[in-house]
Amino acid sequence: MTYRFAGPDQREIAPRRISRLVLKSNTGETAEVVGAELHEPRWVAASRTQQTPTGLASKDLYWTVDRVVVDGAEVVNRGQQRFVPNQQRDWAIKLLFYQVRVTGQDLLFGGAAGSGVELHRPDGVVEQVPFTDGWAELARVPRGDYSVRVYGSGLSFLRPVGISKDQELILEVITPWDLWLVGSLLVGLAVGLAAVGRRRKLRALTRRLAELDLPRRPARRRRGGPIGATRSLVVVLAASVALAPAGLAPGAIAPVAAVTAVTAVTDQAPSAPVLAYYYIWYNPTSWRRAKQDYPLLGRYSSADPEVARQHVRLAASAGLAGFLVSWKHTDFLDPRLDQLVEIARQQDFKLGIVYQGLDFAREPLPVAQVASDLRYFVDRYADDPVFDLFGEPIVIITGTERYSVTQLREIVEPVRPWVTILASAKNVEDYERVAALVDGDAYYWSSGDPGEQFYREKLARMGETVQAHGGLWFAPATAGFDARDLGGHRVIEREGGETLRRGIATAGESEPAAIAVISWNEFSENSHIEPSEQHGTLALETLAELTGGSVDQAGVGLGSSEPEPRAHALPGWLAIMLTVLLVALLPLALLVRRRRRG
Repeated sequence: MTYRFAGPDQREIAPRRISRLVLKSNTGETAEVVGAELHEPRWVAASRTQQTPTGLASKDLYWTVDRVVVDGAEVVNRGQQRFVPNQQRDWAIKLLFYQVRVTGQDLLFGGAAGSGVELHRPDGVVEQVPFTDGWAELARVPRGDYSVRVYGSGLSFLRPVGISKDQELILEVITPWDLWLVGSLLVGLAVGLAAVGRRRKLRALTRRLAELDLPRRPARRRRGGPIGATRSLVVVLAASVALAPAGLAPGAIAPVAAVTAVTAVTDQAPSAPVLAYYYIWYNPTSWRRAKQDYPLLGRYSSADPEVARQHVRLAASAGLAGFLVSWKHTDFLDPRLDQLVEIARQQDFKLGIVYQGLDFAREPLPVAQVASDLRYFVDRYADDPVFDLFGEPIVIITGTERYSVTQLREIVEPVRPWVTILASAKNVEDYERVAALVDGDAYYWSSGDPGEQFYREKLARMGETVQAHGGLWFAPATAGFDARDLGGHRVIEREGGETLRRGIATAGESEPAAIAVISWNEFSENSHIEPSEQHGTLALETLAELTGGSVDQAGVGLGSSEPEPRAHALPGWLAIMLTVLLVALLPLALLVRRRRRG
């Protein structure tokens, strides 16, 4: 086979730009291509012989693009592009390249500034692109994490930027005019303060001016020199802060609005820890069924440790306290749970278990199997601090409504001394039926609309009932819902993150022990908050605003729903004004001290 590379604009990319290509077959074989090999045809396994009930048969193999590295950056979503050699010998591999426009802007006055942009690539190489008509066009930049700054007259600091889409960047520059303005203000303050403290010299100067017989307005006399100086200082600084933004572009004032918005959201921050339902059964083939959207990490396998590591890191950064992991004791899921436990332990992240008590046809599993699986979990993980959510491991059993009280007692009594068992009751009556056998309830209501009064009332009743029995109440919250590809009809729109906001607020009103977000990665029901192709990082950003966390854009394939990374520091003009204030307070303090001694 041969291969060629192209960007989103379909224009071909020369193989010399590629530093590493890794291919992986569905049998697990890996091929790494570097250097001159990128320019040459390559032999690959196209089929294998397999024993079938009717005899030997030839099965086609397929290969996926696992990695492509350009300038030190990963420019493909792992496992997303698939090729079948027996059907296609010329592989056109699509790379994630983007167009970026950059300009420099005067910090205080808002005009164009600088001579060009300096781009620090992931591989450490620094490129300089001059401005033309005030802009620098960075064509076909590989997706990745960069640092940029403006070079030329003025002062510009390196700014980290995650490039995952076409975008425009406005970089602030402290120009000589900014420094002149601040210096003039400092000198003016110093002269004013010195004049206030030297009345004798001021009076002498006034007499000399009087002798010159210059026309002047009658001066009103002020009492209390230091107090008058303080008032003058406050007026000057207030005027400076008020006037400084006037010359700035709208983008430069945005951080102030962001601070106000975050302050307002903080008032709605959930008082209970926020968890998310998490699924570890994904294979590359899982993405072929009932999917409208796909993760930005690519159509991954949950067995990939890098995927699990990115998930845990992103979730923790956004303010999630842990994952509620869907599991039952099988040779397929056990290694994946072991891997996730190790990764969560390394990142100090908590896990709970959602035991799948129903099979694919929604029928209850045999009681003996469920009891045996839970015993396996207790023997292996009961003492692991990763599962220490509320003093001991949390195990949610799904489908408790399909088991009789006698059956449920046989399941939970052998393990209840070591774990906290939560039912999955969907109404008050069903929970009261099993309340004596469990330690609480986790209601998985993915299709509920938090904007409906019935939803709010039902959660409130469920919370009151569970707490009346002394149990832990895990209230649900969803970012949206659309299971039409699974045969459903109900759709809950995301409304730009407002559905998740209302969901968490409504869950909090029921006074839960924890809020369980549905879900991290349930893509068939489209309730996922994992960064995805259709929704970007909007759901995760909404969650982070509510919890006080942040969205780490350094992950593979992560973009942002915002045009630029959100600023978390003070605006530049405000930082300068605060610096002026601090510098001015020192002579003012000395003046007040001198006056008191006098």
